[in-house]
Amino acid sequence: MDLIEGYAFLIHTDKYAGNFERELCAWVTGCVGDCGVGDIELDFNYEEVFDDDIIQYCSNNHGVDRPCEIYRHDGEYNSVAIYFYDKPIEKVIETIKERSIKFCKNHKDWQNKPDPIKIKDFGMIKVTRTIIQIEL
Repeated sequence: MDLIEGYAFLIHTDKYAGNFERELCAWVTGCVGDCGVGDIELDFNYEEVFDDDIIQYCSNNHGVDRPCEIYRHDGEYNSVAIYFYDKPIEKVIETIKERSIKFCKNHKDWQNKPDPIKIKDFGMIKVTRTIIQIEL
């Protein structure tokens, strides 16, 4: 059994987050999951902003660890959740907000055409998940 506790910083947008959540997370945190999606977006030194290893990696339904996922908000899957072991300090929150705005303003679609994303709001939630393996 795994118990996952921590916080998630939420970025609520106007578009389906499954098309950009890992790239956005890489851009704002410098962290990429096991799948490697977001490697291209890495452009800053993670250690310059984050004092210690506070990003929490969680497994998706395919067993791939990553620091973010699509989050359902207001009935839509237009939000990105970035996971932390502890509540991020103000410096981290401000950096994520600033970098999110820049990423979304300059976002391009899969054909490299301008496709800006509108950020509706930011949020934070406390997360507690219990995962229990069941024998078949």
